[in-house]
Amino acid sequence: MKIFAPADPLLLLEYQTLDSSFRKLPGRTKATMAQLEDRNRDKEVFKRQLARLCRENASIRQFIDSRVAEINDTAGADKLLRTVIQNSLL
Repeated sequence: MKIFAPADPLLLLEYQTLDSSFRKLPGRTKATMAQLEDRNRDKEVFKRQLARLCRENASIRQFIDSRVAEINDTAGADKLLRTVIQNSLL
């Protein structure tokens, strides 16, 4: 597994914050309606923030591309996962 280590320490902090935020989202299946509403709202905000970081920083964009490729290769999945993630970042 690759580790994101940009030269800019603030970029690393932004990435780590988003990574942590995505991981803390409640699951879709074991949440109340209120939790699902919060989850969906927060998820969209986090996706926009990640998309902005990707637009502004080639290093984070390349890192995410490489991780998606790694996940796709490891899982033996086709290019669908990569397409879905890339489309959600646009």
